Parts: sequence; C-alpha cells; structure tokens
Amino acid sequence: MTTLAMAHDDRSATPEHGSVPFSAGTASPRTALPAGACDCHVHLYDSRFPADPAARLRPPDAGVDDLRALQRRIGTQRAQTPALLARLLVDANAAVITNT
Repeated sequence: MTTLAMAHDDRSATPEHGSVPFSAGTASPRTALPAGACDCHVHLYDSRFPADPAARLRPPDAGVDDLRALQRRIGTQRAQTPALLARLLVDANAAVITNT
C-alpha cells in the first residue's frame, strides 16, 4: 500500500458543516480524531491518466484538492490509496510534497 502524507493548509479550509465533493456527509465528526489519523481507503481519479478500456466504472475526476477538502472536514491527515495508477501517484505526490 502507498501512503500519501497530506500537508495541512488553512488557506482553503472548508466550513465546519460544509459540502465536500464525493462525500454524502456535511458535518464534522462528533469525536475528534487523534493527531496523524489516516483514512485507510481512498481513490483519486484523473482523466489525464486514462482508465483501463475494459473498466466498467468511470468516475469523474477526484483529485488531491478533493481529498484535502474531505480531510479538513473529517480531521484526517494521511490517506492510503491502494488503487492509484503509478503515473497518478507520482503526480499526486508531487502536489503534496510541494503543497500545491
């Protein structure tokens, strides 16, 4: 598994009870998560990196910015992404490392 460490960025924090793309919830968790909490399963999608032509699921783009918005709402700081394409992983890691 690959772990992406996410930098905390207060400049674009979402409201406490705000909508986040690809998440049905809107409220912050009732219980605060411990420092360094990890979301154990996330997917990132980017149309720049085409899916397998035989794939039945073809979700819209869901990138690092969407993941960071969800993390701000639920209080996680890291994510494990078991299904990232290598090219997307390299691109996502570059964005995380440079905090862009």
